[in-house]
Order: sequence, then structure tokens, then C-alpha cells
Amino acid sequence: MNGTLWSSLAGVGIALILCATAAGSGIAVAIPLLVLAAAHLGWAVISLRLGRIATPRIACSVAAVEVLLAGGMLITGLIGFVPFLALAGLSWSVAAVAAIALRRGRREAPAAPLSRGRRPGAFVLVLVAEALVVAAVTTPALALSTPGEFALPHGESHQGH
Repeated sequence: MNGTLWSSLAGVGIALILCATAAGSGIAVAIPLLVLAAAHLGWAVISLRLGRIATPRIACSVAAVEVLLAGGMLITGLIGFVPFLALAGLSWSVAAVAAIALRRGRREAPAAPLSRGRRPGAFVLVLVAEALVVAAVTTPALALSTPGEFALPHGESHQGH
């Protein structure tokens, strides 16, 4: 499961950023972004279920296209610099893990069940650490997206609404 957990969590982070970008854009841009976000979520779930990187060649290709797409969205002003960095960084990290899986010349072997050879405590610690890193990258990108800029800050009341 080397890299599979990270790639899946990064895929969820990418999907969240794409959804926030779609929410702040017109319908013509929102629909393709939401389709791409749904594809990322589906890919992340399938990769976790398989215990290896699902379709590593396609993952590398999509990551390259995504970085170009993010650059285009940055140039047109659809996203800011921080969301661009988060989207590009997470996409390239997914591509790097997928490329490593391809470079090995074989697909990663499915992960052993927790009862055989895997320590549940270590797995949970790795899961939490990787989720914290993805959250640390994704949260500022979401806050600096168009919908995030108009969100009510935490702790303020909704008086009169």
C-alpha cells in the first residue's frame, strides 16, 4: 500500500478544491470541474479498495492535464495563487506515486489484511499524518477560493437570518 493511501487522500483534496472552484464559477466551467472532481473521488475510493494505485498511466496523464488546467484557471483569474499551488502540488504528488508504481514494472501488490503482518496502530498513525498534511494544503486553498472568501467566519452568529 506504498503511496496508495497518500494518493487517495490527495485525490480527495483535489476533488474538494475542484468543487470549490466550480461553486465560484459559471455553469460552463462548473460542470467539467465537477465531473473531474467526481472522477477523482471515484479513483480514490477504487485505489483504496484495490490496495494499489488504480490505472497509474491514466493517473499520470490526468495529473499533467490538471496542472495545465490549473495554470489556465490561474491566468484567467478563476482561482488564486494558493489554490493553484495546492491543486498543482497535490496533482503532481499523485502523478509521482503513480509513476513510481509504473517504474517498478509491476503493479503494487494488494495490501495484506490487518490481521496478517500489518500493525493497525502504525497504519492509523500514517493515515492521520497523511490526512493532516492533505488538510493543511487543502484548507487554505478552500478558504481562498471564491466561495471561501464569502463564507461566514467561524464563531460568528447568523443573527437576523
